[in-house]
Amino acid sequence: MVISLTSFPARLPYIGPCLASLVSQLEPEDRIVLWLGKEQFPDGVADQPAVVRVFFQEFGGRVEVRYTEDIRSF
Repeated sequence: MVISLTSFPARLPYIGPCLASLVSQLEPEDRIVLWLGKEQFPDGVADQPAVVRVFFQEFGGRVEVRYTEDIRSF
């Protein structure tokens, strides 16, 4: 099972609890993909909030961040 979610800068203060909830489910996912807009995060990892980097480091095999054109929610 792959969980795919999007976010944007104004919502990032809430991404930590969201990711924590997802990784603690009874049926573990194979991977969580967090999509961020290239325009909003032009420097990629350098622009990621610390909470995203922590989850990536701790759950690196299960959590990945990808960047895409900002087309709003999909």
